[in-house]
Amino acid sequence: MATLRITTVLHIRTDSALETERVGKFLARSIAQNLLIALRGDLGAGKTTFTRGLARGLGVQEAITSPTFTFINEYVAEDNDRGLCRLIHVDVYRLPEDAQVLQEVETIGFADVLDELEEAAPGRCTVCVVEWAERLAAILPSDRLEVHLATEAENPHARLLRLQGTGPVAQGVLARLEKIWHEGKAEQAGALVQEGRG
Repeated sequence: MATLRITTVLHIRTDSALETERVGKFLARSIAQNLLIALRGDLGAGKTTFTRGLARGLGVQEAITSPTFTFINEYVAEDNDRGLCRLIHVDVYRLPEDAQVLQEVETIGFADVLDELEEAAPGRCTVCVVEWAERLAAILPSDRLEVHLATEAENPHARLLRLQGTGPVAQGVLARLEKIWHEGKAEQAGALVQEGRG
């Protein structure tokens, strides 16, 4: 039997690092349960900047840096709406780009993170952001939010973000983000260029 899968895609254009950070912050307001966010983009595309905004939106007060050499950084925040919220920031840039990467994932503890994402607990929320997620595509959950960040040739400060939900949880996050945008609550966070279903 044939199946039909409809996914929502949002395209956002930002003109500065501050706007890219704000997009992450507004996205955080849209997250109500455990979620994996798969970030893709070239070096310097704004993956860590986006994550910094997401962390602020989740209530994390600590400085956010890319865990390029530690692989995983964890942050905890108390949020009035979500309760206890953990942000797990993963950067697999330094892992090999071959079959060996799946063995390395066990070493850095990422398999435990994936298990935690599957466990729903009242008053708790776990958000995992993975930079260079394409290297782990074979083991990522089927329901995730894919965020691709690209630079614009004409404006070195501008970023084009493509957000796509691959399952019902991630699509719900995008629907809430779109609502925030259209209500005008995401002022100065970039322009929602287009939305589509594919």
